[in-house]
Amino acid sequence: MNSLQQQQREFKQRLAKQPIFKRNIINHNTTNNNNSSTSNNSKLHNKIFDARKIQKKPIFELPVAGTKQRNIGQQLYEVIAYLKTVDEPQTAENLKKFAQVDVYSSEELYKNLTNNNKITFDPEKNTFAYKPVYDIKGKDDLLKLVREHKAMEVKALKDSYSKLMETIKELEEEGNILVIYNKTKGIPMVIYPNNKAYNVETDDVFKDLWHSLKVPAGEDLSKELEKAGLKSMEVYQSKINPKNKVKKKAKQRNRKVKITNTHLEGIDLTKDYVAEKK
Repeated sequence: MNSLQQQQREFKQRLAKQPIFKRNIINHNTTNNNNSSTSNNSKLHNKIFDARKIQKKPIFELPVAGTKQRNIGQQLYEVIAYLKTVDEPQTAENLKKFAQVDVYSSEELYKNLTNNNKITFDPEKNTFAYKPVYDIKGKDDLLKLVREHKAMEVKALKDSYSKLMETIKELEEEGNILVIYNKTKGIPMVIYPNNKAYNVETDDVFKDLWHSLKVPAGEDLSKELEKAGLKSMEVYQSKINPKNKVKKKAKQRNRKVKITNTHLEGIDLTKDYVAEKK
């Protein structure tokens, strides 16, 4: 009996030392439910995406209570002023972040922005860009524009390109344009195209001779011209003799006098009136 009990204990000990393997049971109902829920979610996602794609009208947000609302004109000015400083189209999020204007805050503001003659609106990308008089995107565009117009005022180009001054300086250093500066402020005023075919090198002898010539003062100019055998321009003015002036005759006006006392015709008022005897 003892040996049998001892064998049972040893068998249990060996059984306890054996590794345990778990068997995975697949529930077909749960798998089908997961697949159906995944397909439903994808269908719902596609419907939402299609709805957003079809929907063209923006959702306008209601103003928050207690906030100070700016007028439409002020917000338009701030948006246009910001768009002038950048060359790339801006999204509504960028305008809200940098220009402090929410384009969806009111329907009136949105209509004014999308139909403004100073703003280019892209409905596909929902972006806003400034519409300048001249479309300048870089150095080549500016040079082409100046060559077409022969001369351009810088103030007319300021709104067309944010890096205008840097580009003018670069083109001038390359010798492609000629620039006239304001003497007091040193700001470019007018730019001209420079045709390099006419740039001829001049000897230093001629340059020194040119700079050595001095123009005489105004009061000495006529004398210097006479010494050189040249005549100065003379302005002749025909003098009018006051005696020969023709006096204009005053027009005689014939005034018509209306006689109202016609019943006194034939009566001498200097004599005393005596009634005729009957």
